[in-house]
Amino acid sequence: MIWKLVPNWIVKAMGRISYSKKFILFFIAFFLPMIIIMFILFTDIKGKIKQNDTEQHALISLQHFTELLRHTQYYRGLNQSLLRGYDEFDEKVKEKQKLVQTKIKDIDRQIENDWYGFIEKEKWNSIKTQWENVKNEKNTLNSFYGHNQLNSEILLLISNIVNEAHIYLNPEPNMNRLSNTINEDLLIGTERMGQLRAFSSRLTLQDEISEKQQQDLMRMIGGVQLFIDNFNMTTHYIEDFTGDQHLFEEKQQFSKQTSAFLDLLLSNEYQTSNPEIVFSQATSAINSGFTLYDKGNALLLDHLIDVNHSYKKLQLLLGLLFIASILFIYLLFGGAYISVIQTLHSLQKGTSKWTKGDFGARIKVDSKDELKYIGDSFNQLASSFEMNLEENLRIQEDLQNSLKKNNQLATAINKLEIGVIITDPLKKNNPITFVNAGFEKLTGYKAEEVIGRKTSPLQGEKTSLEAKQRIREGIKNQEAFSLEILNYRKDGTTFWNYLSIAPVFENGKVVNYLGLQTDITEQKKADEKIYSLAFYDQLTNLPNYNKLHSIVSEDLKTIMKKATILRLDVARFKNINHARGFTLGDNTLIELAKRLYETVKGEGIVSRQYGDKFTIYLPHIAGKEEIQSKIDNIQAQFHKPFEIDGYTFYLEAAIGVSQYPKDGTDYITLMQHAEAAMFQAKESNDEKLVYYQHKMNRNFEEEYVIENNLRVAIEKNELFLTYQPKLNLKTGEITGMEALIRWRHPELGIVPPIKFIPLAEKTGLIYKLGEWVLGEACNQNKMLQIQGFDPLVVSVNISARQFSNKDYLLSTIDQILTETDLDAKYLEIELTESVFQNPTVVKPVLEEIKKRNIKVSIDDFGTGYSSLSYLKLFPIDVLKVDRAFIKDIIQSQNDQKLTKSMIDIGHGLNLKVIAEGVETSSHIELLKMLECDEVQGYHIAKPLTADEFVEFIKDNQ
Repeated sequence: MIWKLVPNWIVKAMGRISYSKKFILFFIAFFLPMIIIMFILFTDIKGKIKQNDTEQHALISLQHFTELLRHTQYYRGLNQSLLRGYDEFDEKVKEKQKLVQTKIKDIDRQIENDWYGFIEKEKWNSIKTQWENVKNEKNTLNSFYGHNQLNSEILLLISNIVNEAHIYLNPEPNMNRLSNTINEDLLIGTERMGQLRAFSSRLTLQDEISEKQQQDLMRMIGGVQLFIDNFNMTTHYIEDFTGDQHLFEEKQQFSKQTSAFLDLLLSNEYQTSNPEIVFSQATSAINSGFTLYDKGNALLLDHLIDVNHSYKKLQLLLGLLFIASILFIYLLFGGAYISVIQTLHSLQKGTSKWTKGDFGARIKVDSKDELKYIGDSFNQLASSFEMNLEENLRIQEDLQNSLKKNNQLATAINKLEIGVIITDPLKKNNPITFVNAGFEKLTGYKAEEVIGRKTSPLQGEKTSLEAKQRIREGIKNQEAFSLEILNYRKDGTTFWNYLSIAPVFENGKVVNYLGLQTDITEQKKADEKIYSLAFYDQLTNLPNYNKLHSIVSEDLKTIMKKATILRLDVARFKNINHARGFTLGDNTLIELAKRLYETVKGEGIVSRQYGDKFTIYLPHIAGKEEIQSKIDNIQAQFHKPFEIDGYTFYLEAAIGVSQYPKDGTDYITLMQHAEAAMFQAKESNDEKLVYYQHKMNRNFEEEYVIENNLRVAIEKNELFLTYQPKLNLKTGEITGMEALIRWRHPELGIVPPIKFIPLAEKTGLIYKLGEWVLGEACNQNKMLQIQGFDPLVVSVNISARQFSNKDYLLSTIDQILTETDLDAKYLEIELTESVFQNPTVVKPVLEEIKKRNIKVSIDDFGTGYSSLSYLKLFPIDVLKVDRAFIKDIIQSQNDQKLTKSMIDIGHGLNLKVIAEGVETSSHIELLKMLECDEVQGYHIAKPLTADEFVEFIKDNQ
């Protein structure tokens, strides 16, 4: 029964106190949890009300900031036309400027009241500063880009308010999606339309639109078209909203007016329109978007107010329920207490007569509960007392005789720490005749509680049948034996007992059995823990690498004909740990382990190897259709959302497959090949499932050999530099050279840079390699000057990874220039366009380089992340036009136009322009005509060793 689970000490403690105190304890035990639960519920509701209030204030603040965004967008559009000479907008610009100033002052007053602390004042001050800058800017482009930056900061501040107020955690899905749509997507979309409004209305004032402006216009139109298509596709749920706001009609109106605006820009009438027509058409569409925003925000605010009212009603209901519960508990316990006390008084009166010797006295109990059973049992006890008294006296006499008989043995072994038990097989059921103090300590039974009884109370339902059978057989065979058995203590707890039993013979006859008990519970726990640590993953309880190794190896020893190993890697799992913490990461792995286990349960084994790596072993399965079916089921688990700790997200996995026996005949080989296939899947943009192929090993082996040899290439003097000269087209002089690294390996031969440079980037060897190249180039350039040659500028390529480590790069450059004594003006740093993706990181580093009088050039211009903005933002000296534009420049008019445009852009920004890949005299003549400054390529000279370059200079200076 369930009552047997109640610990004995609690039963004894309750028996020592009166029923009055018991009922008080029961009342507290019942009432206290109810108070705690009510407190938790009240606290939870209070927290939700507070969060609701925060979200309401946040929505109100968003209305102010979106109104400011609307004014600044409007001002930008008017100001662009005004700056281009359209004076009709002069009064409107002044009027809109006043509106922006008024709104800023209004927001300042609100921020002083703190708006619940979700406004970052530093960002707000930055926005005000940016506004002061752009309103006084008279340059059209600077004003346009300044306004774009201003509005980007306002949008970022709006996003921060949404995040700080947790508006995105609205429990109503449609409300949550509506909040995300209007406070993120819609505002970003209106900003794109505002930029297009300003740009397109300005272009109507020009007599002719350049090809570049036409391209920018089409790109901006495409951006707005993409936004409105995505917006229509992702806001289908707005049809579900009903009420006075008419969101669906407003959405349709917004889409219709936006499309009309785009149609105007794409029509033949656009270039003949005046700014007011274009501006008016765009403003109608943007105003429709802001109307949709206002109505959506109003709907969210009404929803929050309704939810707040429901929370307060729930608070009132809980309060009434609490009062009713108190009254009910009082009546329940009061009635029970009076009923029990009256019955106990009746029991006390009857038993007092019996204790005085009146064995004929009986107890009369009027209640019909368990206390009546006590009274009936007492009456039965009184009737059988005299009968049992004589039997008890006989048992006591036998006990005394047994104690005398075994007195010497008991004295010797009573001091042992281990448990000692002696039984008498000559009596029925082989009863216990002696136990020592160690037995009492081990089992919790006193000697008088077990002597004369069977040993069966030491066994229970968890005691194995095999152990019980072994004891029976040993006693039957009258042999000595030992075993490990799970025994029970008096309080019901279990312990592992190393039990040794031996028969005691007297005159060739067994007269006793001696049992020695040793508690090995802790040893067993340690053994189980060691086994678990050795063979199971402690987070997911899945078999680990060792366990799977054992299982697969044993299977492969059998007559198994086929099997499959799947290696899984969870893509970008570290993002979860970094963004949400390791606890969420661990819980995600546990959930994923459960899904994978359920997917292959009964057909395979799931193992967690380490981190986010899992292995699935599918014995007896190798058919492609069978495997694909299993993999489809596995991938389905990744496609289902993970909802953990309040977050909802998705995962994907790269899967590598190896098969027995075609991909390997042992566990290690199969795992290596599955791992190779998995890494292939990780690196692929398209295939997330890859079957092992033998060529994969060759790729890994080649990369392994190159990496190991590259690590010692510098020490072994295997690296060397070649130099490709640069020619000034106007003077015909050699003005500099580009340093290019080469690697001559004694066994591999000349290793192409394309094979070892990316590997150096990946492994971090690029730092050591780059430092060597920079030092060698500067040193050899200085040697040329010492030999009396005219000073030349040497160009050295710097990788994106080197450039991202500012302190390392600058200190390395300073050290090398100091050691080689090369004037910094004869060093040029070449950067690819990929370096410029993060302007906030790049600009400070370039400024420090320019302070040292070092030149900066952009390599392969036009092929990477080409952006005219960084030509303006960053201190750059040289543009190098990529060889892709020069190769076919003679035959291709497009390449000629593109190259001419890049040359003109460079000259317009006071930059030197160098063309790469010049291979013919025709290239030279055409580039002269296009006014290119310098060239380099095989027509001038192939990359030359240091000695070859010296001879080249002698011939050309």
